[in-house]
Amino acid sequence: MSDNLGFALAVIFGELLPAAVGFYAAYWAFSIRRELVGRVYRNHALWLGVLCILIEAAKPFQSISSTNVTIALLLNLFTIMLLAFVFAFIDSTVVVARLSDPLFRRILHWDRLRIALWCDLGLTAIFFVYTAVSPSFNASAWAILGFPLVLLPFVLGAPAVLIGARRSRDPVLRGSLKWFGAVLLLFLITVMLSFVELAVIGISAYDSYYSYPALAFAIPAILGAFFLYRSVMSLVPMKRLLAKS
Repeated sequence: MSDNLGFALAVIFGELLPAAVGFYAAYWAFSIRRELVGRVYRNHALWLGVLCILIEAAKPFQSISSTNVTIALLLNLFTIMLLAFVFAFIDSTVVVARLSDPLFRRILHWDRLRIALWCDLGLTAIFFVYTAVSPSFNASAWAILGFPLVLLPFVLGAPAVLIGARRSRDPVLRGSLKWFGAVLLLFLITVMLSFVELAVIGISAYDSYYSYPALAFAIPAILGAFFLYRSVMSLVPMKRLLAKS
């Protein structure tokens, strides 16, 4: 009974509710995109919508683990592609944010930093491939090497987005970037929670996603989806949309 209850709570609050909010945000992103005029706004709305779908669609795959080398390799490659897409969005967003700053100030020397962070993602890809083809690679070694590699682009990307939002003089873009920066901060919190559960406490990957320990991720997941929704809705005033609907 308790295991069934834990599974039900994990699925409802950790998977279904965030997915419902995330897909709803994607729907509005694509709808809003048709109402926007500027190319920058339209592209931003488009990729926000795609990001909402990818984040929510990827969650069921994150709990899968396999000793089959081919399956493990495909899962790790999918994770790398998702991380690369999110960072590409961060990278382009920081550049746009700087362009909307009247003083055109550099954001954390991003023109140089971005190269190092892309190299970090390249190392992460190599590491993920190695761990997939080496089943003997233990969890503690993954925690020591894997988590820092995964986190670094987002540890530096989140403040870069928030700094860009603060400096931007474009009220529409500023509001969207502020909420997206909050999404990145929640992502960092989620990864740290995952590190504690998997590496420190030693909870299995399945229980971390589909039992009571998964409830620790439920609030960040729901809030993250809601912040994505707010980032999307910040792109255009609601009254203008409602007037045309």
